[in-house]
Amino acid sequence: MDYKIIGANIRKYRKQNKLTQTELGKLIGKTESSIRKYERGYVIIPLDVLNKIADVLNVPAYRIIDVSNISMGVNSLELIKKFLESIGYICEYVYDVEKWHYEDEFDKSGNTVGRSQVADEETYTVELTKNGETTAYTQEEFEKFQEDIEQSVDYLVWKKEHVK
Repeated sequence: MDYKIIGANIRKYRKQNKLTQTELGKLIGKTESSIRKYERGYVIIPLDVLNKIADVLNVPAYRIIDVSNISMGVNSLELIKKFLESIGYICEYVYDVEKWHYEDEFDKSGNTVGRSQVADEETYTVELTKNGETTAYTQEEFEKFQEDIEQSVDYLVWKKEHVK
C-alpha cells in the first residue's frame, strides 16, 4: 500500500472540507504534526485513526486508501512514474511549504507542551532526470504533463502491457 497516495487523498478531502491540518487533528484527537506526517506518507496510519479521518471528512475509508487501484497495485501517479522510469527517467517529487505558522501543541489534559511549525500551503515540483539532464515542473505543469502522458499512444500501449 502506498502511504504517500493515502496521505495525498487525506489532504485532498481535508481541503475539500475546508479544514486545516490543525482542525482535522483536533476533530480526531491527534496533533497537527500527526496529520502532516499522515499526509506526507511518513507513517503508517492505524485503522481506527483512518476510520476517524474518513468519518470527519465524510468520505468512505476505501476512497482514502484508493481501493479502486488496489487490484492494479498502483494508482495513476505511480503508473506515470513507472512509465517514465521505463523510458529512462528518474522521477523525484520535491515538496515545498509556501505559507506556514506556529501553533501550540497540547497534551490530553490541555496543557501546552510545545510549539510546532504548521504548513498552511504546500506545493511540489517534479524533477525528471535523464542522461544527467534535469527538468523541473511545477505542480500545475506536472498535472498537465500527466494528463498529456495519459493520452499518449506510447503510454496506453505500455499500460496495457504492464497493468493486469
